[in-house]
Amino acid sequence: MIRLLLFLVGIFFVILFPIYAIIKVFSSDISSTNKLLWFIVILFFPFFGALVYFIFGKKDNY
Repeated sequence: MIRLLLFLVGIFFVILFPIYAIIKVFSSDISSTNKLLWFIVILFFPFFGALVYFIFGKKDNY
């Protein structure tokens, strides 16, 4: 059971987290050049690129 949980958490961080970050990049109001740069960073470094985007990228106004 614990292996399944670890597998699902791993799938989330390896696949879904970067996909969510890419969606957020393209739905943000930053310039096209910055969108392309963030996309490339997330594409080449999926987990760390997404993490860096959410830490240092454009912040949403709540």
